[in-house]
Amino acid sequence: MRRYWRRRRAERRVPLRWTVFLMIASGILGWWVGRMHAVPERPPILLQVYRHDLGRVVTMDLEDYVKGVIAAEMPTTFHIEALKAQAVAARTLALNLLNQGRPLPDHPEAIISTDHRTHQAWRSPESAREEWGLSFYWRWAKITRAVSETRGLVMVYGDEIIYPAYHASSGGRTEDSENYWPSYVPYLRSVDDPYSANDRYQRTETVVSKAHLAEAVAGLAGRDALPVSGGGAAGAANLTVQVLSRFPSGRVERVRVGEAVVTGRQLREALGLRSNWFDVEDLGDAVRFVVRGYGHGIGMSQYGADAMARAGFGFDQILTHYYTGVEIVSFYE
Repeated sequence: MRRYWRRRRAERRVPLRWTVFLMIASGILGWWVGRMHAVPERPPILLQVYRHDLGRVVTMDLEDYVKGVIAAEMPTTFHIEALKAQAVAARTLALNLLNQGRPLPDHPEAIISTDHRTHQAWRSPESAREEWGLSFYWRWAKITRAVSETRGLVMVYGDEIIYPAYHASSGGRTEDSENYWPSYVPYLRSVDDPYSANDRYQRTETVVSKAHLAEAVAGLAGRDALPVSGGGAAGAANLTVQVLSRFPSGRVERVRVGEAVVTGRQLREALGLRSNWFDVEDLGDAVRFVVRGYGHGIGMSQYGADAMARAGFGFDQILTHYYTGVEIVSFYE
């Protein structure tokens, strides 16, 4: 009986050649069905970028460009959701510039510069590897993850890709665009930002001699010298600084220095202050500026984004908090 059972089992076995055939056939069928239903991959979007570190224009894939922006603009120790928010902002800004199509004045074949004074900062993998050493591998892997998991995502307001301004830290509240730049932008509205209220830039101090202050403000006023009581170093010591008005956010709108009245932005940039949200303390022959935040304060606060991410918010919630009324959509669809 046992021998009969073994013989019957052997008769029911499928020959090896048929097994191989069925495996190949099912593989081909699966490949064909996959091709029939697959969404064709979009060709890469190429950017003409002026690399100021090399002094020449290069062609970059959009997603590779975004990786370099994150490497330069945001600490890789930040939460992954903050890095994703930065990836979407960087990609959105690049495509906004691409849509505008305005060539760089000194390099008309390019529309984007890696100089942070012009557009977004950017760094190459080689530069990052040199600075980061062995930590480069986990840092770059984290950046790559942030970019790949947001691939093609951009922010729009209505049908337009937005200009997503961002800065290091708002100090507790972001600013309306027209209070720092000339124009009103509907999605760049001042919002409460408690997530930036306790970071490293919440309070910084800068002490400036009154002689240097007088010289800096004289340049803003278009004068050779700022009128001061008594003249010379002794006269500079009598220089007074008074905040005349503030925006609702708390940032300085206008300030009087001696007889000159300048904007908070002008004074901030002339003295190299971290922001135009400051208080003033007279020290006799110098002035102490107690500053809140870092940057212009418009759009996304990067340190605020990290704090939001650590509090459990996703990158999409971070972006819609800082950019009023925007939607996040896929540019590749």
